[in-house]
Amino acid sequence: MKSYIKRNKGYFILLSVCCASSALFAVAVQFLKGEVLDLALTGELSRTGIFVLFLLSAILLEVLLFYGYDCASSRFIASCARDLRFDLMHGVIAQTYPAFLAEGKSACLAKFTNDAELVRILYFSVLPQFAEILSKILLVSGALFLLNWRMALLTLFLLTTPLYVPKLIEKRLKTAQNAYKESVTHHLSRIAGWLSVFETVKNFRAEHRVLKQYQQVNDALAAADRKNRGLANASRLISTLLSYLSHFLVLAAAALLVAVGTFSAGDFFIAVGLIDQLSWPLIALSELVRSIVSVKPVCEGLHTILNASEEKQVKPSDSVLSEGILYDNVYFSYEKAHPLLTGLHMEIRRNESVLFRGTSGCGKTTAINLLMRYIEPDSGTIMIDGKPLSSYDDLYGLVTLMRQDTALFRDSLRNNLTMYEDYPDEELFSVLRQVGLSGYATYEALKMTVAEDGGNFSGGERRRLCLARALLRKSDVLVLDEPLANLDQTTAAQIEDVLLKLENRTLLIVSHSFSEQKLDQLDRVFDLTETNRIAP
Repeated sequence: MKSYIKRNKGYFILLSVCCASSALFAVAVQFLKGEVLDLALTGELSRTGIFVLFLLSAILLEVLLFYGYDCASSRFIASCARDLRFDLMHGVIAQTYPAFLAEGKSACLAKFTNDAELVRILYFSVLPQFAEILSKILLVSGALFLLNWRMALLTLFLLTTPLYVPKLIEKRLKTAQNAYKESVTHHLSRIAGWLSVFETVKNFRAEHRVLKQYQQVNDALAAADRKNRGLANASRLISTLLSYLSHFLVLAAAALLVAVGTFSAGDFFIAVGLIDQLSWPLIALSELVRSIVSVKPVCEGLHTILNASEEKQVKPSDSVLSEGILYDNVYFSYEKAHPLLTGLHMEIRRNESVLFRGTSGCGKTTAINLLMRYIEPDSGTIMIDGKPLSSYDDLYGLVTLMRQDTALFRDSLRNNLTMYEDYPDEELFSVLRQVGLSGYATYEALKMTVAEDGGNFSGGERRRLCLARALLRKSDVLVLDEPLANLDQTTAAQIEDVLLKLENRTLLIVSHSFSEQKLDQLDRVFDLTETNRIAP
């Protein structure tokens, strides 16, 4: 997390200067108060008036400088949080798709909704306070030494006692924080799971059963939260009690110095003011130490994704398929007892249009997942232009993949189609017409907002929008997983004609409903039978 301080060091330097200057004037205020009191007791009214003006000026400067500290702190915290969120998004986006699936959407969301917010509150917000507190401690301690060094040593010894309390329970605090974090992630995961099957929940009249299950999850989260907060509260209570006890003993010592004639009334007044200014920072320092301790597990959890670097990868030159794709005796099984692909051998040449077909569960989609390296074969090799697929980290520069499940997000129709690339409007209109969505080929339609998951479009429209996006990209290899699903016969036939007319692209279609009358227009048809070999 230190990198975020470096990125925003300008704000941090400014807030440090402001709080140090404010603390300096705060100390000056205490000495001026003591001087005013001593002068008033001696009856020197004219000098008293002058020092009152000095006092008011010092108070005004203290307040203005502290305001500057507040402003700089706000900028520092907001900028650090912004940079953290961006780095988190960068880390999530940079990871491989299998890694994303392994972690899960809920865990990724928790990093933004829970972890990042905790770091903002318990780390970034704490750093300006550290600067303020250290300034107060150093300047006030120095002032106490000037006043009476024995008094200063006693004050520092007694008032620092509460700082040791959080360290005594650091391990227990860390364990409780980790447990709470795991509970939050589990809580979000269960909610996401139920919401993803919301229709099924309603259809099966399972609302009460789901609520009963949720109650258990929610109770577990509350229990973890209570334990975490309970330890924090216990630490705070002990620290506060010790702080008040230490404060009382220090004031008693100052009163004793007045009694023996070492302190004047003004000196006692200064000492009380300085002790008050010192006791609060020391109490606050204990709280800040506790905050840093509690957020440490969260920072450690974010460390991996924030510091992950992409491995060097070999990519096809200019993202062009020069020869073809070869499945060479590929075996794969999700369960060893039930092999899915057994000796799959297929050769797909450059610019061929190819259809994968077969019964449900024969391995059509699995063959695509193997090509994208979402899964690895048990044995055998997949080759791209004569090089093993293992040479590539991913093939996104070469392959455009359209999944059976439509993927639309909340943004404009234009951005859903272009994925934030720049395309001429006419090109967008053309591809929309190709897929039978001429009604959306207008400037106004491109501005419309697509609902989450494309909820304001029909299933067929969502599929055609995803197909339009895939066609628009013009990658060298186009892989379409069930592009004709949820389409009526007329629209499906139109889409088939569009696909068959594509030129200078290697086309892989996974479909169980491709028109039998048009099979001869394809270059090859691979029927993934039970033996997973090319059909005669």
